[in-house]
Parts: sequence; C-alpha cells; structure tokens
Amino acid sequence: MVDRLARGPAAISELAKPYAMSMSAVLQHLNVLEESGLVRSEKVGRVRTCRIVPRALDAVDRWAVEHRTRLERRLDRLETYLDAGAREDKETIMSERTVKHSTIVVQRSFRVSPARVFAAWANADERRRWDSPGDDWVIVEHEQDFRVGGRESSRFGPARDPAYRSEGTFLDIVPEARIITAGTMHDHDARITATLCTVEICPEGTGTRLFLTDQSAFFGQETEADRTEGWGEILDRLSAHLEREPHAKEH
Repeated sequence: MVDRLARGPAAISELAKPYAMSMSAVLQHLNVLEESGLVRSEKVGRVRTCRIVPRALDAVDRWAVEHRTRLERRLDRLETYLDAGAREDKETIMSERTVKHSTIVVQRSFRVSPARVFAAWANADERRRWDSPGDDWVIVEHEQDFRVGGRESSRFGPARDPAYRSEGTFLDIVPEARIITAGTMHDHDARITATLCTVEICPEGTGTRLFLTDQSAFFGQETEADRTEGWGEILDRLSAHLEREPHAKEH
C-alpha cells in the first residue's frame, strides 16, 4: 500500500484491489499506517482517499541510515576477523591438518652423458635456468652449497607472486650417480611439505636414465598430484635445457 501511495493519492477501493482480503482488513491496515503518521486519509463525498505523508518517511530514512551504518561497521569488523583467521589458519596449517604421506617416482631419459646431467644439477647458476615447473614461473633466488651437509635454498613461483620457498640439506652426493636431499617447502609463511628427494643418474647406452624418487609429507595444501605434475614439468625443462646446451662445461 505504501508503495502504491508513493506514486500518488489513491481511493481505499483502489488500494484494496491487489489483495485477497476483506475491506475491513484493508481498513485495519490503513488505520495502522495513519496512526504511525505515514498515511493521511480524507473523505470527499462517498470516496475516502489516502495519501502518503513524505515527512514521516524522513524518520524512517534516518533510522535506515543509522542501522545500515551500524551494520556496515559490524560487517567490516567481521571481514577483518575472518581475514585474520584465514592468515592464522594458514600459518598453523601444519598443526591443524592431517598429514598425508606419498612416494612419487618420475623417470626421464636424456641424450647426454651422466656427467652432463649431474653437472646441470650441481651448478647453481645452471640449475636456476631449468629448475621450475613451467615457463610462467620464475626463480627469484637460488643458492646451494653443493657438498654433503651443505645447504640449499630457493624462492620461486608464478611471476606475479613468487612466494614459494624451499630449504634443504644435501645428505648424500655420489658424483655422476646420486644426489639425496631433505628439506621443506613453504607457501608464504605456511610450511606445506617435508621431503626426502633421491636423484639417481644411470648410464643408458650413450645417454642417461634418471630416476627421481620424492618421499613427501603433505600438510594439506599441495597434493601428490600437484607434486607429480610439478616434477614432470621440471624434468621436461631440464631435458630442453640439455638439448640446448649438451656440451656445457661439466661440474
């Protein structure tokens, strides 16, 4: 009724037409509106006409603005709280999520010698050119002390947000044959995996057969499928690198 009266005055009979109710019920509704000051009626002859009182809506508008502002403040506080909670959840992901264990084995053949494959892994500057899963990823930082007990660290990821960080230790190195590392990977400040990685480099005719065994504990963000796909892309990039530079200086 208020919506109709907002468009202009109307007779009670016209206001009653859209509703399946008796005339007495319509009059009761109008009496409530009149008592609230929103509507005023007057009788001319046998027709009672109702009109809205615009000033009465000012109070409604003020009430709505006040409560909308209060609600928006509450929603802002809720958003802040949820954002903080999300950050906290991410930071404590290791303690709050169930760990999942997986062993992944990836193999590749290369048309270069085991010594050449080993050198591509052992040389930090060369490794930066291929050790990322995809052309749209970048390695922002990479350092390695390539010796048993030496440390390695990298920061990498998509070019728009290279926030992944890996840190590890070389546990075993057999020149031109085997490299074993143990380490963790973080996404921003959340630790997402702990990994023992074994790279075995074997002669295969005039080339090399490489076996990479990844034994990881996943803490809820990365999955076994993600890691398998990532290693596949990394070794494909290593293959392309060795095709481009088959005779680079060996380590």
